[in-house]
Amino acid sequence: MKQFITGLFIIIVLGLVGYAGFRGAANLVSRYLAPVTPTPTPAGFVTSSPTPSASASVAPTPSTLPTTKGGLVKGQTTVKTTTTTTTTSHLLLTLIKTNECKSYTTEVKDITGPLTLRYSLKDGYKAAITAWKSNGEEILSQREISGSGELVKVTGLTYLKLQAQPTKCDSTSDIWLTITAER
Repeated sequence: MKQFITGLFIIIVLGLVGYAGFRGAANLVSRYLAPVTPTPTPAGFVTSSPTPSASASVAPTPSTLPTTKGGLVKGQTTVKTTTTTTTTSHLLLTLIKTNECKSYTTEVKDITGPLTLRYSLKDGYKAAITAWKSNGEEILSQREISGSGELVKVTGLTYLKLQAQPTKCDSTSDIWLTITAER
């Protein structure tokens, strides 16, 4: 029973200390986060809300609106947006890179220009490559490759599906097949 009362007393003391600490921290934070008062607008600063001139006594028409250069309503700001397009002179996209001897299929979507497909195989290894257009028409039909070189140049396509199947492949820890697309 003595342990129960001691434990209850400790819990009450810790609760009071926590409450006092929370209140102190809240007061401290409120001191630093005083209400923000608006600052006066510097002379010559243009606000984002269009306001017609106070001297206009008739309903504003295009000819009576006070304007700044370019026919804009006084007080209205205009933001000019520019779009920058970056082009790269050389694109290198790795489509397949593996050290496992199994079949791989990959797709390339949204092609916007000509691509050259290249391959590189480890000495003594072979693979059969098949490539299709988006309509299912074959570009390459089970072309057996070894060594390294160029598979095909692709132009006028927006989609390409590529499949690589090993025909001569031993287990290895090295990369045995790499297929890339270049521009």
